[in-house]
Amino acid sequence: MISNTKKLEELLLKTIRCLKSLTESSNIKKDCIVNNDLAQLESVMIQENFLVQELKESEDSRVLILQELSTEENQMHQMKPKEFLKFFEKEPASRLEKLFRAIKTMANDINRLNTQNKELLNFAIENFNDFFQTLFVSQNPPSGYDQLGKIPSTNDANHMFLDSRA
Repeated sequence: MISNTKKLEELLLKTIRCLKSLTESSNIKKDCIVNNDLAQLESVMIQENFLVQELKESEDSRVLILQELSTEENQMHQMKPKEFLKFFEKEPASRLEKLFRAIKTMANDINRLNTQNKELLNFAIENFNDFFQTLFVSQNPPSGYDQLGKIPSTNDANHMFLDSRA
């Protein structure tokens, strides 16, 4: 039985901190989409790229730690957490299981937030695109002739929505 899990616990705590930051940035992205703040959205995306890279490095380190703890017959780095936790003593396994559950919960929350942000962004693109098309497309006059039977001049015929008075 393995009792020393300090390195693995520290690594999982680092992963949780990264996931917390990703959750915060997902909430900030929602505000950026609603407020149409592209500059802040771009900076949040750059920060997220760093966080994702940090998560990848944490996962690589976790695999290395589990490889060190593995034996020939038990390759822990290829197992799911539920499977390899049985090789640890009861108390460390319990702590690790709590950390893995927290990571899974946070990852699900991030997926949910990202799905909401995607839907919000698609809604904004679809609706604002239609809105701007309505504003800037030339509107046809109701008829080719005015009340006196004259053909309207080009200035009168190519009215846009923004050209008319409210």
